[in-house]
Amino acid sequence: MRIAIALHEFSAFLSYVTIGIHIAASLYSRFKGEGIWNAMVPIWQESKRNESKIDSTLEVSENKVYDQIKERLL
Repeated sequence: MRIAIALHEFSAFLSYVTIGIHIAASLYSRFKGEGIWNAMVPIWQESKRNESKIDSTLEVSENKVYDQIKERLL
């Protein structure tokens, strides 16, 4: 019984983490203005891509991370 309860609690925790990551990723995408938000949420629609200095810096950093992941996996 303890194992079942522990497994249930762990599964619930992972569900909360997954939901939190999904929300954070959608807000990040909304901030970047990628257009994905419009497909997922019917409110607070994006009109154009966000072109800020912070956004450009984040995008460059994000691309560097993706490049490193590619190098390690291939």
